Amino acid sequence: MDFYTSIRPWYDQIFPFVPAQRDFVLSFGSDPLFSAVDVGCGTGSLIVSLAKVFRKTAGLDPDEAMLEAAIQKATAGRAGTWFIKAGMLDLAGELAPESVDRLICFGNTLPHLNNVDEALELMKQARQVLKPGGMILIQIIKQIKGVEQKVA
Repeated sequence: MDFYTSIRPWYDQIFPFVPAQRDFVLSFGSDPLFSAVDVGCGTGSLIVSLAKVFRKTAGLDPDEAMLEAAIQKATAGRAGTWFIKAGMLDLAGELAPESVDRLICFGNTLPHLNNVDEALELMKQARQVLKPGGMILIQIIKQIKGVEQKVA
């Protein structure tokens, strides 16, 4: 059993929705015509809240149990969003080129990448799927091994 599947019953208590994250995303623009994608969306709390603002929203997560919970949350909240079973390095294969205004990667998602090369691959794919003027918004809670040496 995958770690996230095993903690699914307690996920929303361990990682509760933080309205400040939604507000942070919206501080960079809340045009209703924007599209937003939450990479590593977990149970979908953030993207469901953004679906009430943006025209087109999606959540990506590789864990089926997380996506099932996200779909239930979106349905209950009547949020028009969709969910894709995919990992962070699947962006270019799952999303059309230049189709996203806001690409969000919050929480402890980015450190799931194994190394700096994977982080660079994520940035490359983000650039492909972001519209001109689009933004990737990243929150890092845990350091990725080797980043300080490569960046410094």
